[in-house]
Amino acid sequence: MLNVQKLNTLKGYQVILFPDKGKAFDKWSKIAERACFDVQVNTVLEHTDLNEGDDIADLVISIKKEQCLAGPDALINKLKKKNKYLDLLIKKFDLTTIVV
Repeated sequence: MLNVQKLNTLKGYQVILFPDKGKAFDKWSKIAERACFDVQVNTVLEHTDLNEGDDIADLVISIKKEQCLAGPDALINKLKKKNKYLDLLIKKFDLTTIVV
């Protein structure tokens, strides 16, 4: 239900639109071009294998599903990349992963 009038009420804010994948992207891009201020239209959904009409919540759900299916070791490896001391902690206390 986005339109130029509604969008223009946000003037003064940094606005980034996350339209549903597909037809909504083109529609929202045209509305953003007609706004009276600079509006960004995010393209992340257009570059996924999600279905037409899927939205940003569907992307988050699919990412979380992949993470769950990858298992705890994949999550720990990801955390190790973010914190170089995690591996040291795991080795020091002889920690292991337990799937509950």
